[in-house]
Amino acid sequence: MRSVRRLARWPLHPFLLAAYPALFLYSRNLDEADPVEVFRLLAIALIGTAMVFLVLRRLFRGGSTAPLLTSLFVLFFFGYGIAMAPLWGRTFAGYVYGRGMILLPAWCVLFSAGATLVVRSPRIHPALTQFLNFFSIAALALTTSQGLNNLFLNHNQQTARQWSQIVRNEALTYHSKHNHPTSERRDIYLIVADTYTRSDILSSDFHYDNTWFERELQRLGFIIAHKSYSNYTFTYASLSATLNLNYLSRFQRLMKTPFVSERLMKLMIYDPVVIRYLKSQGYKFVFYPSEFACTATSRHADVTVTSQDLSFSEFEMVFLRYTVLRSITGGQNSIRKQKLYQLSHLSESGNIIGPKFVFAHIVLPHLPAYFDREGKAVYWGLDKKAYPLQEYQKYYVDQLHYLNNRLLEICESIIRDSRTPPIIIIQGDHGFRHAILGSDGKTQEHFPPEKLAAIFNAIYLPEGSRGRIYDSITPINTMRVALSAALGVELPPEPDETYVERETPQGYKMSLFRRWYDSREAVRQ
Repeated sequence: MRSVRRLARWPLHPFLLAAYPALFLYSRNLDEADPVEVFRLLAIALIGTAMVFLVLRRLFRGGSTAPLLTSLFVLFFFGYGIAMAPLWGRTFAGYVYGRGMILLPAWCVLFSAGATLVVRSPRIHPALTQFLNFFSIAALALTTSQGLNNLFLNHNQQTARQWSQIVRNEALTYHSKHNHPTSERRDIYLIVADTYTRSDILSSDFHYDNTWFERELQRLGFIIAHKSYSNYTFTYASLSATLNLNYLSRFQRLMKTPFVSERLMKLMIYDPVVIRYLKSQGYKFVFYPSEFACTATSRHADVTVTSQDLSFSEFEMVFLRYTVLRSITGGQNSIRKQKLYQLSHLSESGNIIGPKFVFAHIVLPHLPAYFDREGKAVYWGLDKKAYPLQEYQKYYVDQLHYLNNRLLEICESIIRDSRTPPIIIIQGDHGFRHAILGSDGKTQEHFPPEKLAAIFNAIYLPEGSRGRIYDSITPINTMRVALSAALGVELPPEPDETYVERETPQGYKMSLFRRWYDSREAVRQ
């Protein structure tokens, strides 16, 4: 009992409270966060807290005032986003008061009032210290148990080793069956425009005529797959399938796993068959990272093209969003600069000598909105789970229109500057999938599966391979056609299928809801 009372008197709470945000966020994003990022944020938080504590201890010459003020500062720093989240974007009489320049000063006033109370009321210090100690210990214990368990389980390490062996075997199989060392190697550009839905959906649901963009691409020599669907309806699964040339069910069987987790899909994107196969054929891999966790880093990149401004990962950006740095560091501006850097430098990859595979996951026109129609800076977030379709129509379409113009510039430059005609794929990873607010203002609705999976898909190919593209082609077969054309090999098509995911506590389970098209159509053409 005495030891418990002594523990209650020790100033543990500032450091326990400082450790909590990073560990809590990790415990809720086990399949997406990199442990290295978590430990980096944890170290920064603890070092920063220690510095504040030492300064306050010197000012107040010991006692319990310094640790209590330090804990108050930690709550002030890390609690800003949570406390003010309900107010973001709120208006009164046409004036937007839910913004940093209003909310941050108000938060500072609350902090000052709390600090004054702590300094002037020493009698509450013992009880407050005990409460904060026990509260922080309990909160930290609950949130770290799940994170640490996941981090140190041998299962995750075994999964990584197992996938590494499978992808190595898959690449060797492609290499042995489809290896033409004397054939001319063409550069391959895979540009994934996140949430880029098909033109007929843009017309019917967003009242936007995208045919002008299609005509301009066709003028450059692109083929438009007017009835293309994604193989999966969310990013992780879609990219996993495209970059591994097959459906997740095949790899699920090879892995002998009952479900496909996000962690496994991240491994499949991080270390895919396409990259291993192309590297065996003498290709270099040029990688344009995004702010999304699944495409933030690459194991095999020979060249990583990134802005010096891209100093935060997706996990770190979410973390900063809940701190006072949300209003100080310009987090949205950092992401906007990163997107501009991608768009500005994508065409420069042609200067790299030798055959190359260029991969860019551009998180546009995916919302939030960072650009208006002319490319000027705006910000329209997704703080709610659903919005009226009219709001989506405005911000999504404006951002898409800007992206179209930039993609045209990029494609014209790549084609003009390439010594050998390249292969360029511009495609969405899935269609529009944000929840829409129903007419009652409360119900959340989604587009039906055939709209969730409807994607924009445009391909630039050499003349002899153009006949292999058909209107209903899906990304897996688009990639197979691209590799065949680039290497002078024959990769047979897979069936064109689309799966809708169903999230379970164990992972994602995919349900085939309709087989629209038979890939034998490609052979007949």
